[in-house]
Amino acid sequence: MGHRAGKRILSAIVFTVLAGPAAFGQELRADEDDPSVAAMRASRQLDPLYEIREYFRRELPFGWWASEPEKFLGGYQVTLNIPKDWAGNPHSAAMSYCPDRTSEIWQVVQRLYIEARYHDLSWAGVECRS
Repeated sequence: MGHRAGKRILSAIVFTVLAGPAAFGQELRADEDDPSVAAMRASRQLDPLYEIREYFRRELPFGWWASEPEKFLGGYQVTLNIPKDWAGNPHSAAMSYCPDRTSEIWQVVQRLYIEARYHDLSWAGVECRS
């Protein structure tokens, strides 16, 4: 095998590795509107703790975090920990993180209580319902 052929093979390997599945017409991510994706979601059992954790992981800005969800009065509770350098109303912040009515959380949870924690103080919580 000559020098040119070796370069071509190396280029093909690099292209395949870098381009991945997209190079061969495969999608990297399932389309959210695809009926098969919706059917797959409907058929799987949803874990309420996982859904709540993932929701807050996706939604909260850098520096904010939510505690591990706990069972609470027929629903679940999380504590929303707000960074000290933030300025605003902690109660309103908690209210703004109630999941949207279309969230998957509401398929497995009827109530979600969000308590704000700011400057090491607990603030009035918010009850979110489906």
